[in-house]
Amino acid sequence: MASGDAPKEAFEGKTSVITCDMNGIVQEYAADAAALFGWSQDEVIGKMSVAMFHVPRNVPTLVPRLLREAVEKGKFEEEVVLMRKDASTFRARLTVRPLVRDGTQVGFMGMTHPLEPPGEVPVGRLWFQALRVPFLIAARRRPSRLAGRLSRRPRPSRPRVARPRLRPSGDEHGE
Repeated sequence: MASGDAPKEAFEGKTSVITCDMNGIVQEYAADAAALFGWSQDEVIGKMSVAMFHVPRNVPTLVPRLLREAVEKGKFEEEVVLMRKDASTFRARLTVRPLVRDGTQVGFMGMTHPLEPPGEVPVGRLWFQALRVPFLIAARRRPSRLAGRLSRRPRPSRPRVARPRLRPSGDEHGE
């Protein structure tokens, strides 16, 4: 047996917990999550989007669906493929629930139970991983439109401000 081969019986999948705000920015990151995903708490909390834990091709479809279902039904649970810092992937049972504080939703809690150990890192993903980190960090600076749609609070209306009309340049000096 090669040094990287471990018997299936040796794998022990521990459930990890991650919470995020309504924009998807990680707020709590348990030690088990650090061991499972490979990022340290300092790298993640308040800095990283939960989208980084998903395979990039799943982010546009899976993430909005799981957030919507968690809000509408109170829970999302499904077997998904997730990604570690080193770009290796693994199958896991993901459970997502809305976090509610004082009657207002403030974020989401995700519980990840790995079903298998992470696979080998495909070399082609390593360069992609290096490119996607700055992109997703920069993307977090914009408020999430999805988060606004998922919150059940009505948006406050903005007062309309009268804006002066611009006159053609010939009207400045008299009529």
